[in-house]
Amino acid sequence: MSTEYTMDQLAGRINIIAGKDNQLGQVGVVSDTTVTAGSQLAVTNSARPIGVRIVKKSGATSGIKGGLGVKYKAGYEGTVVDALSTATSGCDGIVDPALTADLADGDTFLLYESGPIDYVAGGTIAAGANVKPTAAGEFIIVSGNEPGVGRNGLVAGADGNTQEGFFALGITAKGLIA
Repeated sequence: MSTEYTMDQLAGRINIIAGKDNQLGQVGVVSDTTVTAGSQLAVTNSARPIGVRIVKKSGATSGIKGGLGVKYKAGYEGTVVDALSTATSGCDGIVDPALTADLADGDTFLLYESGPIDYVAGGTIAAGANVKPTAAGEFIIVSGNEPGVGRNGLVAGADGNTQEGFFALGITAKGLIA
C-alpha cells in the first residue's frame, strides 16, 4: 500500500522532479480549487480530492498539453506518457489542466487520474453526459451503451471548451471502467 501525498504545490508546474526519475509514478492528491488570474486566493470548488500521479513525457508527439487525455508508453505504465488518447486507445489520465503550453520531451508533471477534472471537449457536451476519448486527446459524448471514462459536470459545453467532469482513469481505475 502506498501513501498518498498532498501535491497542491506541484499543480500547474512542469519539471516538478527535475532529474529525479525515482519519483516517477508517485501518487497523491490535489485540492479542487481555482486561483483567479492576478490573485493569490484559491477558491474551493468542491471538497473532493483529485487523484494525481507524477509522470514524464517521452517522445516527439506534439500537442500534449493541459486538459487532454494521454496514454502510458508501453512498458512504462504509471510513469511515462508518450501519446494523446484516441477513440480506440482509451485514456490513462488527463494532463494537468493548468499547463497551457505543449509539453517537451522529458518534462515531468502531474497526470490527473480521478475526481473532478477539467478536460477539453471535442464536440458539444450536454450537462451530465458520459464522455469518452476521441481524436487528439479530446473527449466526446458516449453514444448508446458504450462505456465512458467520465461524466461531464453540470454545465453543457461546446467543441474546444474546457469542461469540468468527474473521472476515474489510469491504473487506479483498472477494472472499475472498461
